[in-house]
Formats: sequence, C-alpha cells, structure tokens
Amino acid sequence: NFYNYPIFVKQQKAKAEAERKDKARKLSFDEVMKLTKNTFSNLCDLELWEQFVSNRSTTSKTKLTKNALNTIYKDFVKWGYDGSNESLKTSITGNYTGLFAPKQKFTPAIQSASQASSRWNEIQQLIAKEEMGNDNFGF
Repeated sequence: NFYNYPIFVKQQKAKAEAERKDKARKLSFDEVMKLTKNTFSNLCDLELWEQFVSNRSTTSKTKLTKNALNTIYKDFVKWGYDGSNESLKTSITGNYTGLFAPKQKFTPAIQSASQASSRWNEIQQLIAKEEMGNDNFGF
C-alpha cells in the first residue's frame, strides 16, 4: 500500500539505526568473553585474550565493541594462532589498547647471509689458487 510506505521506510531506518548502535555499543568484560570464548579458542591463547580484554575493559573509553571484535577476528584469522598470540603479548606487555600485526621473520636476511657465506668461500678458493701459483688465476 502506497500510504504505508513512509511508515515502512521509517521502521527500516529505525531498525538499521538500532543495529548500528548495537554494533558500536561498548561491551562489558563478561559480554566480550561470552561472545568470543568459542570463536577465538582456535585463533589464540584464551588466557592471553582474557588478559587483553581485561586491560581494555578497565575504562569506558577503551571498551571493545562488536565492530572491534569483528575486525580483531579477521586479523586473528589472517595472522594465525602464533601471530595472534604474539600480537596479544605485545599489546599486553606494552600496555597498548590496540592489536598490531606481528613482526615478520626476516628470512631474506638469512638468505643474504648464506649468499655472503658462499661468496666468502669463493674468495677463499681464489686466494688459495693464487697462493699455489696457479696460472689460471686472473683478473
């Protein structure tokens, strides 16, 4: 019915606004733990998660929201179990309110170290040839 349409639109807007407010509402420690206990158990150490949530729940300014929990969930999935735990430890020990991507393991440094090592062996072989008086040695 055409006359009921404005009422329907108002209801839809009110519903969307209520949903938005619910996602942005700051949650208590117990609410966060209840919402995340099962979901996060495979993504991180629950004791670390509990410590982090406890730290965040101390002041109303830093309390977690459902929006924040969704973002953290996506990050934990991306970082894996060990990465998530490293991020939680960093935040807890540094007394940070946020979670940060875990630092990458620098495999290129290991690779360049092995390249340097093989280059060093090459140089030593050239020196040995020179000391033996090898005629094929040359620059």
